[in-house]
Amino acid sequence: MFRNADILDVQLVDEADRTRAVSEATYTELRETSDALISVRVDPLRLDPAQIAGLAPDFLEFTPADPEKPGLLTEQLAALEPLGIPSICAGLTIARDDLSLLGHESHLERLIDAGARYVQVEIQSFVDPDFRIRGAVRERIGDLLARFPILISDSWTDLGTQAGVGEAGLFFDLAQDAITPAGVVRLMRGR
Repeated sequence: MFRNADILDVQLVDEADRTRAVSEATYTELRETSDALISVRVDPLRLDPAQIAGLAPDFLEFTPADPEKPGLLTEQLAALEPLGIPSICAGLTIARDDLSLLGHESHLERLIDAGARYVQVEIQSFVDPDFRIRGAVRERIGDLLARFPILISDSWTDLGTQAGVGEAGLFFDLAQDAITPAGVVRLMRGR
C-alpha cells in the first residue's frame, strides 16, 4: 500500500502515545524502502532541531494554533522557520455545524506564507447523509479549495463521490480514522 502513497506521515515514539508512533529505526527503514515523501509530526514548541536535522524529513506536520490565538501561532512559526523544512498544517475542520474556517482565509494565507506546502482539512461531510454539507456552502468550500493547497479527508466509501471539489489531494489518518489500511487500498484501486 505504501508504495503508492505520495506522502507518509509519521509520529516518532514518545511517552505520550506509543501505540501510534514509530521508532527512529523504523523511520529510517521507511525512508530507505519507500519512494514517498516523509512528513514527521512535531510540536513546534517542543521539537529537537538536532533530531529533525538528523532525520531530514521532507515535511514537518503540526497543528497550528487557532486563528484566535495569533501570538501562539507566531511562536510556532518562529520555531519552525530556522529549520527551512516545508510544513503540512493539520487539525483543521469544516463541518456542517462549524464553518468558521471559511471566514479565516487570512489564517490560511499566513500559514502558506510561512512555508506550509499543504493544509489538511477534514470535511464533515460531502458524502455522509447524516452530516452532508449543503449546496451553497459546498460552493464556498470549493472556492476555498481552489485557492489553497488543501488535502481533504471525509468519510468515504467510494472516492468517486468526492471528485471535482478542487482539493490538492486526499489524506487518510490510519491511526484515527475509521477506515482500515485494507479499506484505503480498496478505495485507491477503485479510483
